[in-house]
Amino acid sequence: MTEANSKDFCQSLERMSKLRSLTVLSESPFEQNIQMESLTKSTKHLEKLKLQIHMKKLPEWFASLDCLHTLYLFKNYLTEDPFPILGKLPSLAILTLASSAYINSTVNVPRGGFPEDSWHGKLDQLDAY
Repeated sequence: MTEANSKDFCQSLERMSKLRSLTVLSESPFEQNIQMESLTKSTKHLEKLKLQIHMKKLPEWFASLDCLHTLYLFKNYLTEDPFPILGKLPSLAILTLASSAYINSTVNVPRGGFPEDSWHGKLDQLDAY
């Protein structure tokens, strides 16, 4: 996907009311500014999501991903902490933050988010947890 076709892509996705899995890869993640903020209806039933697109923060619709079980973030270069949103997703069981998904050094996990017995991630490059 490129910045030029991201709006058309999102409009097409909005017509997919039963979408369960989605993978979005940008041709050059750091140089593109992919606009995914307009998605709302098509994400309602997402169970698996893989994103390799540049975005400074998670789109607002992430907070409504109640069915999301698996999330892979790769080369997103997030500067805003995604954990206050991700920690509240009720069905999230598998979270993979790979290669520059989040480039800040602190994490703020919400109270009650990510129960200890289900957290299997590594945060070894972060200063605070």
